[in-house]
Amino acid sequence: MCPVYLGLSRAQNDLYLFPLEPLISVKGRNVITERQIAKNRGVGSVKEQFGTGDYTIEIRGMLQNKEGTYPESDITKLTKLFTAGKSLVIVSQLTSICNIELMCVTEWEFPETPGLENQAFVIRGVSDEDFQLLT
Repeated sequence: MCPVYLGLSRAQNDLYLFPLEPLISVKGRNVITERQIAKNRGVGSVKEQFGTGDYTIEIRGMLQNKEGTYPESDITKLTKLFTAGKSLVIVSQLTSICNIELMCVTEWEFPETPGLENQAFVIRGVSDEDFQLLT
């Protein structure tokens, strides 16, 4: 397990460090257009326009308050990030290897969790990039 940070900017003091290192998974896929050829006697199709799609990212973990109370402040910080209306900076060893710097959070959940001081979480999203549009 490695540290995982999320934030609205790359500034170190703006990044949220998960208190207990979460599990992170990254799933990639290729985008392939398949064409069927008329009167083709062979089996199969022609593949064209190979490209790489967005990565799917999932972060699973546990928030834990060491004082024995519910981790309300961590949940509040995360919820503010998820509802900010913009892609988040993500920093982890795995996402760095995959050249992922931004994550668009598509869904999150805080499932029921035993123990007053514990709260499980699952964050799902896709990779994003800063594109410079021509004007």
